[in-house]
Amino acid sequence: MNARSKEAPERIGSPARSAHFQRSRSARGRTAGFTLAEVVICLAIIVLVIGSVISAYIGTCFRAQWSGYNFAAQSLAMQELELARTAKWDLNDTPPVDQITNLNLIGWSTNASGAWSGYTTNTLDLPVVGTNVIWATNYTTVSLVTLSTTPPTYVHMVQVQTVWPFLWYNKVYLYTNTLVDYIAPDY
Repeated sequence: MNARSKEAPERIGSPARSAHFQRSRSARGRTAGFTLAEVVICLAIIVLVIGSVISAYIGTCFRAQWSGYNFAAQSLAMQELELARTAKWDLNDTPPVDQITNLNLIGWSTNASGAWSGYTTNTLDLPVVGTNVIWATNYTTVSLVTLSTTPPTYVHMVQVQTVWPFLWYNKVYLYTNTLVDYIAPDY
């Protein structure tokens, strides 16, 4: 047996025992707490983490809204391209029929290379509340492309550019979706 076990056990309420607990409690109290500097650094880290999470959430919301606008503009450009695809172009008719140039466009004009161009305006297919309608402009260009001279082979190149605005951090940016398709005559 060691020397300690030979001693008489201390009673629970004895002064020696309570002095031992007070010493251990005060020593433990000094080492177990946090200093003011540790608390300030911990709060700064928490503020940085929460701030970055909020910033990422706001950026994600802007990107989701931009994706919706982009998809609606792509759909609007596709509608214009489908109108050109459904136009009748038959070189075997007498006289030959080419209705691609009869698209319902504003400001039809012909440039030096013989390409026809015009534009239309329409709203983007987005949920609308009140007056937040978003307008987009389709710029359509139709060019006649010669693939071969013997035998004469032609196609129309139809290019549709949809220009739409997007508000990003209180500044309006213009974006463009472009579609190009080649359309052969109806035979």
